[in-house]
Amino acid sequence: MTKSGSDDARRILADCKSYRLTTEMIVALSAIFKRHYGASIDTGRKVRRESSAAGQVVPGPVTPDMMVQGRGLSIVVEIKAGFPSGPHARQKIFEQLKKYDSRLVGWMERDVDRHDIMVVTRIQSAVEMSDYIESKASAAGGAFSNPLCVAELALLGGDEESFFVRAVSGRLTNARLRSSMRRGIEIGTASALLSFSGIWFYDSEPDLPYTMSVLWDKIFSEASGRVSTAGQKTVLLRMTVDEIMEGFQALAPSAPSRPRRKWIAKAMDGLVKIRMAERAVDGTYIVRYTVESENMLEVFAGKWAAAHNDGDVPGHA
Repeated sequence: MTKSGSDDARRILADCKSYRLTTEMIVALSAIFKRHYGASIDTGRKVRRESSAAGQVVPGPVTPDMMVQGRGLSIVVEIKAGFPSGPHARQKIFEQLKKYDSRLVGWMERDVDRHDIMVVTRIQSAVEMSDYIESKASAAGGAFSNPLCVAELALLGGDEESFFVRAVSGRLTNARLRSSMRRGIEIGTASALLSFSGIWFYDSEPDLPYTMSVLWDKIFSEASGRVSTAGQKTVLLRMTVDEIMEGFQALAPSAPSRPRRKWIAKAMDGLVKIRMAERAVDGTYIVRYTVESENMLEVFAGKWAAAHNDGDVPGHA
């Protein structure tokens, strides 16, 4: 692989790892709100905005990373794996949060007139994000009418790894949650992943190598176990996009978020382009599945970057 291809592979791999980190943060928060508060959780839920002054619907729905609703809880959660350094990217985050600062229609249990907004990021970025949001909210026209909280999330080591989330600034309506978040809430990673292990995607589309790696490790691995290999290392799997979508349903029937069909179709075409699958005349895909000891996310990032660098593919996802 050329230096340019290696640089591309590293960038793609970093983006994919950031995406996976975001899903792990969703897992952690889902487990906390479900177990400690018995709340309903939904990810990638489209809701409509109403103007608080006129009660009119504002054009264009919004799709928070997570919505939490339960006894005394109505929270819109936005998750950021990190806080960007560029002013334009930071402004986009602030504007995204401001879109949630209106009455939202389409909650899981019942619509409410007032809800909390929580933005969660890694512990390394939380203070900087909090300072930025506070300065923007203090400027003319920047104030939030709904309670806003900035929280940090960390992965703690020790005898048993755990997720730890704690409020950095802002306020929350629920007194119990407000007190707990001030001290910090901890939950073991093993128990969190056991309950929410089917969360591999959220509402944003990942780079294609990420989707390829999930297909390889989850769907193709499961499908290969149902095929007689007769000692062969490589198994030919014939599948359609619809069958793959059914596979996600079977593996994680209660998962709140699944990949969109078009993401799967693009990933399958991507596997064809990097010569790890073929598309038959009837539209089905034939995947050459091999149980690999390598990290398949790294494999796909390298292959996709090399193909792009050689001009075999039009661009990244």
